[in-house]
Amino acid sequence: MDTSESVESPIVHECGQCQQSGIASLAKISSSSLVDVEIGDLLEWKNGHEPSCALCKLIGSVIEDASQRFDFVQERPASLKLIPKDQYTLLGLKFKERRDAYTEDVDSIFIYREPESKSPRGLCSYKRIPRNKDSDVCFEAFKEWIRDCRENHRACRLPCATSFPTRVLDIQGPDARLAENLTTEDNYVALSHCWGKEEFIKTEKSTFQSHKKCIELQSMPQNFKDAIHVCRALGYKYLWIDSLCIIQDDEQDWVEQSDLMEGIYHNADLVIAATCAPNAMSGFLTESRPSYREGTVSISLQDTDNPTTFWYRLIPPHRCREGPLDDRGWAFQERLRARRYLSFGSREMTWLCQTSTHCECEGAEVAGAQWKNRERSLELFLPYRTEKELHKSWRREIVTLYTQRVLGRPSDKLIALSAIATWFEEKLSGTYLAGLWERDLVLDLLWSTEIPSRRVKYKRELGQYYTAPTWSWAACEGWTYYPLTPKNDDHEEHRITELLYF
Repeated sequence: MDTSESVESPIVHECGQCQQSGIASLAKISSSSLVDVEIGDLLEWKNGHEPSCALCKLIGSVIEDASQRFDFVQERPASLKLIPKDQYTLLGLKFKERRDAYTEDVDSIFIYREPESKSPRGLCSYKRIPRNKDSDVCFEAFKEWIRDCRENHRACRLPCATSFPTRVLDIQGPDARLAENLTTEDNYVALSHCWGKEEFIKTEKSTFQSHKKCIELQSMPQNFKDAIHVCRALGYKYLWIDSLCIIQDDEQDWVEQSDLMEGIYHNADLVIAATCAPNAMSGFLTESRPSYREGTVSISLQDTDNPTTFWYRLIPPHRCREGPLDDRGWAFQERLRARRYLSFGSREMTWLCQTSTHCECEGAEVAGAQWKNRERSLELFLPYRTEKELHKSWRREIVTLYTQRVLGRPSDKLIALSAIATWFEEKLSGTYLAGLWERDLVLDLLWSTEIPSRRVKYKRELGQYYTAPTWSWAACEGWTYYPLTPKNDDHEEHRITELLYF
């Protein structure tokens, strides 16, 4: 789109209040520029508006209706956001974030023109968010996100042809089969999911040969069925699922495939995340999701106009944890190595790639930095950092976040992080030492653990299994953090003179 193009700013009229806030000067806005104006208390805005100002009238009507319909109370200052979207503008009211955001149930309010209506010109049309995740509306959105990423996001492309895993599921028939050592120009999808405690179909030595012929769809847990359905709807022919593509009772194969995990998730054209499913049997498409709180108001834009109907939607905060999968240890590297990540949460589907973020409710447009920058692809949030900055990121953004997650087997502590460690090892000099780095060992040893508030119970059972040497944070379960590390990590005066291996 030509960035010089302008779109008409929606229903902005001059009044004393708009003049004072700076909105009145926005007769036109650039199609590539986000406009953000602080307006403070919305009730004061409502009470101070001039009857002839359509913008003030609209905001006041929405706040009054939401207060009565949903008992909405504004607890934080608001800002008005005009967000370019193609040829239209998304009109939003964003509330200031605060640390105890978990107590909030409204993060922003979006206002839309009525569906199929062309008035007022420039304002985005209301689109229903279906309760059924399997609806055509949802899949059209997914296809658009994928198309836009492939065509416009250079950073999300692989530098060469896709390298396939050792095995993938061929899902072109009515059932599936295990295909080995494929050479094809097609792409594949990888599934990220919670296993759970219930038994489900796996590839083992005894079933390996039969799985190469056929794996009946009806024998699969619901997560696998849903993933195959999504792949087929999006036009993919091949799918990688860990429990079926790794021979589970073959230790050598398990170790070999674990070492390839970095490439499996990074080379996948798309990673499907069954975020809302606590186990493989649950499925991530089956249950209807809760409806958003929405309403309509009708106002006359001009004294002589007939009333125009507007829709509004109350947007809840976007959390960094969207479902059980976001607490699973193995899923951490699966997420960070993905180039394109489609997450099926309990409320909505979200899209993360190395260039953009999308969600169905459009709240990603105004979400806080903590949500936008959370556990993103390594290529995105660690692109041009120095070696010293990468060491700092390892402690603060990798170890600290990873150890808040849980693992089914404590002995997987370092294995489930190996893909991320491989990525760092390619960019750092020095030796990787069981979760620490020889070159920055002085600071890496300053870790501590404590009983976390919700997710992981602290337990230290040395002797039951060997996970890592006692000087590594990986030897303990529970959250690891670095309370003694200097803020600037400036430790030039501390150097290791000799490192003894014993």
